[in-house]
Amino acid sequence: MDLTGAPRRLGRGELDSEAELARLGSPKARRAFVRERRRSARHDGRRKALAAELASRAAVGLDPDQGILRAAPGALDGVDETIAAANGLIDRIGAEQLGAIRRKPMSKGFLTMPDLGLDSPYLRFALSDGVLGPVSEYLGLVPVLTYIDVWYSEHVPTEPYSSQLWHLDHADVKQVKVFLHCDAVDIASGPLTVLDAATSKLVAKRTRYTLAASRLSDDAVREAVGAAEGIPLTGPKGAATFVDTSRCFHFGSRVEPGAPPRKLVVFQYLTPFAFDFQHDHRDEAPFRELAEPGSAERDRLVLGAD
Repeated sequence: MDLTGAPRRLGRGELDSEAELARLGSPKARRAFVRERRRSARHDGRRKALAAELASRAAVGLDPDQGILRAAPGALDGVDETIAAANGLIDRIGAEQLGAIRRKPMSKGFLTMPDLGLDSPYLRFALSDGVLGPVSEYLGLVPVLTYIDVWYSEHVPTEPYSSQLWHLDHADVKQVKVFLHCDAVDIASGPLTVLDAATSKLVAKRTRYTLAASRLSDDAVREAVGAAEGIPLTGPKGAATFVDTSRCFHFGSRVEPGAPPRKLVVFQYLTPFAFDFQHDHRDEAPFRELAEPGSAERDRLVLGAD
C-alpha cells in the first residue's frame, strides 16, 4: 500500500530566522510575535464575522481557562462514518506494517491526500458546524484546517520519550486539535493526558519553559505545580475532545503492555497567523486546493483558499 502523499507541512528549516526564534521561544515571546504578525496582516474581518455566526449556533464551547472540551458519542455529526473509514484504513494496512512505519511512539502519516477529498467522511466532519462552531468561538475567527491524520499507538517497550513527555505544540500560540476515538480508550491504552490552560501557564512560568526545550518530565511538572497526573482523556468509541495543545501541556501514547492500541483521527485548526505559515496561508495551507469555485465562503476560509 502506498503510504506517501500526506499533506505537506513546512519544516522548521523553511521558516525565516525571526519567526523561528519566536517559534521556539517562551510562550510570552511567541504571543508577542503573533500579535504583531496579526496586526500587520489586517485581513481577518471576514473570519471574525463568520466566526460569530458559527459560535452562535454552538451548543457548548471551550472554556478559555481550560482549553478543553469533551463531546460524547453522538454529539457531533459524521462521527460514525469517519471512524469506519479510519478503522478500515488501519485494518487494510495491518498491525505489522503499522509497527514498521512507527514514528516515535506512534504510527501516523498513512492517511494520504487521495483519501481526503471534499466528499470524504474526514472532510465532511472537519467542515461540519458542530466542529467549526466551538473552534471558531475559541479562536475568535474562522480557522484554517491544517492537518488530518489517523494515529495508531501500541505499546513501545521503552521509557517515556518524545510526545510521551509533557510538552506544548509549536504550530501556533492558540490552536485547537480535535481527537476522535476510533475505539474505546482507557488508561491502559495511553490516553492523551492534559493539564488545563491555567495550570499549564503556571508550569511554563515556573519551569521557564521554551519551545526549544520542548519536553518536561513528570518530576519537573510535579515540582512546578504539585501534581503531574493531569486529566486523562479516556472515553468510549465515538467520543471526541477539543484541546488547545499550544496552551495545554499534554502527553500521550503511554500504552501499557498487553493493552489495546489507541486509535484516533486527529484534526488541527490554526489561525492564519500561525508559525506553520511562513508567509501567506493562502499559498501554503495544505487543503487550499480542495476548495472549488462554488464552495461556500466558510469552506473556502477553512480550507485556506481565501
